[in-house]
Amino acid sequence: VQVVFEGGTSASAPEVAAAAAVVLQVAKLTQSNAARDPLAVRSFLAQTGTPLPAVSQSDLPLPIGPQIDVGNAVETLFAHQGAPVAQNVARVAVLQRRQNSALGGSIQTATDPANISLSGRLLNAWITVAPDWTGLPGHGVSYTLAANTGPHGTLTTTTPWARVTPTEILTAAGLPVASTGTRTVPLVYSAAIDGVVVAQTSVALTFGPSDGTVTSEPAPLVDAVVNGPTLHIAYDIHNLTGATNPTLIVSNPGRIESATGLFFRPAYTVALTAPSGAVDVPVSALPGAGIYGVGIQDAPGGWFRRNDSAFAFTRIAPTGNAQPAVPLVAAAGSGFGHYAEPAYHGTFQVQYDVRAVGGADGAIIEVSAPGPTTFNSWNPFNNPNGSQRDANGHDTGSVAYQGVSGSQGTVALSSAVLGLDPTMNHVVRVLPTKHGQVAGEASGVSSISMDGVRPADGGIVAAGYGVNSGGSDGFVTSNQVTAGGSTLGSVDVFRQSDNQITNVAQSSRDQYSTTSGGCAGQFNGDVGLYEDYDPVTGDDNFRVLNPVANGTDGGVWTPPAADLGGVTCAAGQQDTADTAVLTGQGGTGTQATLKVTTSQIAKNTFGTPIDLTPGLDPNALSIPGGIAQDTTAKQAIVPVNDVFNLNS
Repeated sequence: VQVVFEGGTSASAPEVAAAAAVVLQVAKLTQSNAARDPLAVRSFLAQTGTPLPAVSQSDLPLPIGPQIDVGNAVETLFAHQGAPVAQNVARVAVLQRRQNSALGGSIQTATDPANISLSGRLLNAWITVAPDWTGLPGHGVSYTLAANTGPHGTLTTTTPWARVTPTEILTAAGLPVASTGTRTVPLVYSAAIDGVVVAQTSVALTFGPSDGTVTSEPAPLVDAVVNGPTLHIAYDIHNLTGATNPTLIVSNPGRIESATGLFFRPAYTVALTAPSGAVDVPVSALPGAGIYGVGIQDAPGGWFRRNDSAFAFTRIAPTGNAQPAVPLVAAAGSGFGHYAEPAYHGTFQVQYDVRAVGGADGAIIEVSAPGPTTFNSWNPFNNPNGSQRDANGHDTGSVAYQGVSGSQGTVALSSAVLGLDPTMNHVVRVLPTKHGQVAGEASGVSSISMDGVRPADGGIVAAGYGVNSGGSDGFVTSNQVTAGGSTLGSVDVFRQSDNQITNVAQSSRDQYSTTSGGCAGQFNGDVGLYEDYDPVTGDDNFRVLNPVANGTDGGVWTPPAADLGGVTCAAGQQDTADTAVLTGQGGTGTQATLKVTTSQIAKNTFGTPIDLTPGLDPNALSIPGGIAQDTTAKQAIVPVNDVFNLNS
């Protein structure tokens, strides 16, 4: 069994489950109590695992647990029983790390040692040689991997597994890298204690032809952390083919590689005119602290640009590594925490403390752009943990950057003055200052979400609303399940000037929504329309607000089901009283029953329906996407998607 595609939890979860199953069975056979319960199994796997190194670019401790070592776990169980395992090699794993793209977002590792391709970028693909050593102590063992032919070059003398390049292997064997034929290199891996070989294994690797060139290179070499004035970059593209304008690029902080498409924009570029060399980038030319990506592209800056290399990552820290505590926020009488919900245009408080940064005597409170972003990030700062304001000139930057004095304190901010977007997620961070200049880097974040229209009962407003496009009012439907498990809904009228609720038109156990839970709710003449569903009795009706401003009940709206079917959506125009309404349902071919009619909603009258079925593809799964109305041309437009073919 071998992993072909590496993944996150999708790969690790079944692997951990398999390891636990092995430990359970061996513990049973050896009568060990290491598997007496799930926590004991977990603890045992952690104790017998291999420690992993810290992430060198991180500015905070990132405790990473050990990597599971099933072999060591089994040997430990045998040792507890007094049954030592023979010093030997059970098998040898050979894996070629084949990137599916220059950036290495996904890789393949299934490898036939007798047929290792060197085409494309694979001449630089790492090859891991990993014997399954058994019976060896954890310390005091020296390992040697060498070619068993030619000059017998040694590849490594330190580790029980080796990660080497094809060029290193072929050179150790005295064989050419560029060749039109195959080359086979026998390798021998030895383990010695006090100079005496106690275990040894052999494996032969056969490499395919290569012209000595690659379509993309490994990432340039950079320091993991740069505290000084210069970012030193070493590169080597002498084997690169197909590039027309190789350019060394340094990303903006937080935009670490070009897989983010058009959101990737370089902060610094240098045309490469030599096949190898070094470039020194002044840190002063970069936009402050943060994680940067360093790579080579043909024409930097966009999704459709060729990547001539993978990207290396470095943390730039021109103002130091110290980071203050995450600020706490509060609003509307709540206690301080990491989330606050101020009222529309209300105030909120930020509690900051930068004493963890030596010499800090003030701070800057920065509030991000609204989120979540297109990529569903709830922290919209483009330069996380930066030392400058989020303002790269391209992406939406922060909305506030306000200095405060003192190494700790509390400040009140107005959501109206800051220009927060209602119902969106803004995050707040603190940058420590010393004599007015940023020292260290920005803190982590807390979240602020300013209310828009807040229903009187505090329910969820996702089921639809209406807004008077030519007036000053609107309404919102609200639904929730109470702590006791019962349903509670309401229809609330609000004032556009300050988003305050002025009338509660309905409040009951019913569930309320606009048509399809999101189509238009307000129409010509300040008329509102909402659906009223009783989850206990199953009664389902449409009700009218006329006028919305007063929350007055205008009775029911009853589309003739025999002629129209169920109501799907109503057009959102407020110019005329005749509103286009889409009814029926989507379906496959002639099963679709989509119709369009007009209705004067306040009068509960309906026009002659128009059947859309003749215009539908009989072989499609037709799903309507809403309805729009051109009141001047007296036409309605209904977009229809074919689920079987989303490109149609």
